[in-house]
Order: sequence, then C-alpha cells, then structure tokens
Amino acid sequence: MPKLRRLSGATVIAILEDFGFTVIAQAGSHVKLRRIDPAGEKQTLTIL
Repeated sequence: MPKLRRLSGATVIAILEDFGFTVIAQAGSHVKLRRIDPAGEKQTLTIL
C-alpha cells in the first residue's frame, strides 16, 4: 500500500470549506470550523 500524502493545515481547511465548513475561531495552531447541515444541526470540528 502506498504511503499517504501529508497535507498542510491550510490545505485541510480549504478542503473542509469546500464541504461547507467556515472558520469561526483560531487560537494559535488550533482552528475551529462549523457548518449547519440541511437538518439544521450544527457540526463543529477542531483542527490541531
């Protein structure tokens, strides 16, 4: 099996923004993203 490619934090955030997430906060290297799904549920994700 081939090794997985390393992604930078900026690349991961850009990919997640394509899925509807928006950056709501950042503290140092921690970034918090959130989206609201079609059912109205908030989904929060933290990138370290």
